[in-house]
Amino acid sequence: MYLWIFIGSYLLAGGVAFYFLSQRAAAEANAMRARGIPEHEIDRWYAGLGGMTIRAVLQSMLISGTMLAGLVSFVAWLAM
Repeated sequence: MYLWIFIGSYLLAGGVAFYFLSQRAAAEANAMRARGIPEHEIDRWYAGLGGMTIRAVLQSMLISGTMLAGLVSFVAWLAM
């Protein structure tokens, strides 16, 4: 049971982190368009985010996923 709690917590944390990061990147790209930056420059900016995005999502999965899994495991332990 605890294994499933940890797997679910890590997946949830990764999904939430990716969602928020993609929303922030989209908002920044829209702001760049509003400033008149050419589309090929925005595409180059997006391409440069790949490594940082992967690192940020993994870091969020490790930190937030572990905290969430610990909390849910504690609640499950109390409920038993």
